[in-house]
Amino acid sequence: MTAKKKLKECDASLIENDKEYTVHAELPGIARKDIDVSITDCNTITIAAQTAAGRNMEKDKEKEENKSEEGSGSGGQRWLAQERAQTTLMRSITLPSAIRGNELKASFKDGLLTLVVPKHQSERIKVEVQDASSS
Repeated sequence: MTAKKKLKECDASLIENDKEYTVHAELPGIARKDIDVSITDCNTITIAAQTAAGRNMEKDKEKEENKSEEGSGSGGQRWLAQERAQTTLMRSITLPSAIRGNELKASFKDGLLTLVVPKHQSERIKVEVQDASSS
């Protein structure tokens, strides 16, 4: 009996105002410690997480395999059915403009991850235009 592994995209919504983006991502059955948020390319947020059921299932299988190698006798456990899957949720969201990732704020409650991401405020640079004939 082999472990089932699934890769799913989590559902997310994106809200924008003048100063920041807010991302809400649904991560049902995920513990806060199993969430990884990263930023790449100045405007892409990647959310990755693994279900606790999948993580615990792998630990249980390892324990069972170790016991059977040690010869635990007839009192050992064995899998009769395995319907829990190790599920990895992943989502990359590319935002329309650059962000200040070092100021990102994340919170997690009741399976909902909320990210508040300040926009990078571009500075306006004045460029002097010169006459092409003066070389």
